[in-house]
Amino acid sequence: MGFINPRSRVRISPLVQYVGMRSDLLRLPHILTCATGAGEDFSTITNFAHQESLFVLEMQQVHGAELAVLERENHAARLTANYTERVAGVDAVISRLPGTMLIVRTADCVPILIAHPSGVIGAVHAGRRGTEEQIVAKVLQFLRDEWQITDNLSLWIGPHICVDCYEVDRETHAHYALLEKNVAQISSVYQKKSVTISIDDRCTCHLPNDFHSYRREGAGVAMNYAAVGVPRQYTNPPVLI
Repeated sequence: MGFINPRSRVRISPLVQYVGMRSDLLRLPHILTCATGAGEDFSTITNFAHQESLFVLEMQQVHGAELAVLERENHAARLTANYTERVAGVDAVISRLPGTMLIVRTADCVPILIAHPSGVIGAVHAGRRGTEEQIVAKVLQFLRDEWQITDNLSLWIGPHICVDCYEVDRETHAHYALLEKNVAQISSVYQKKSVTISIDDRCTCHLPNDFHSYRREGAGVAMNYAAVGVPRQYTNPPVLI
């Protein structure tokens, strides 16, 4: 399994600097990625998507493990440029339709973006409950078994609360390792040679100038957003059934 930790090679600016830049998060040609931090909001993502005339799909996340699948049959009629749609009750979404951007929002949970050279993309919100319900494994199993994505898969794991900050039991001082548990789920589905993971392991709770954090700020906290998209003119679209 190939791991890329950006901090091992270059000093990372605040994540907001990624906004508007292509192929930086997943390092795949023609795959569009962007993310926000403190001082940005949802409009930053939608403005980026509209510049590319993309249909935008976001999730009404519920800290679960349900997956939405975007295919021609169930969404083609609504694949309108510069249009945003929200899918209720899911914490993961995958697509194989050009001209689409998928968005995940977090404020301590783990944001995960997925892409494949065929044009398949995905976005996952992995909180504690979703992680315990194996949300990442479920998404990857679907890609492998239903869409036959067996290798050359790229994943970006974005900033999230670190294990030191994520205490889940004050009496026992137990902590929860979101990153470790989600990486383990990836390893349970794909062999090391089949997937490349780029990890930005900065802690959202530790860095108030860079990220929003529920643990630090409480209810009503603003969100950090991450998105992955495929241009409408993508030259290598998969066969749609």
